[in-house]
Amino acid sequence: MTVDELNRLAKWVEENLTPNLGAYDNLATVLKHNAEQNQKQPLKSSLEELQSVLLNQPIEELTIEQADLLKMNQISTFVGTEGLRWLKSIVTEGEYDPASAAGEM
Repeated sequence: MTVDELNRLAKWVEENLTPNLGAYDNLATVLKHNAEQNQKQPLKSSLEELQSVLLNQPIEELTIEQADLLKMNQISTFVGTEGLRWLKSIVTEGEYDPASAAGEM
């Protein structure tokens, strides 16, 4: 990977991941609350917000080497369609357990 590709990856992360960290935090906060409190908060809005973020991340803009670097650093699991699969696996599929979902987030 060239220095230019690495620089473009850093800019891509700054534009497409960093501004959306709040969507992860919002869902994590609700999951943590639901794991610890008897009065549960609805997941729907924060879940839909994060799903929208993940679906709109332009992974296709990355080169193969840039995508491989994200994968090598275990970031690719949390972005784009791969991130959406991860999210569904901990929140919407199977037996939902707030404590386990909060721990995964």
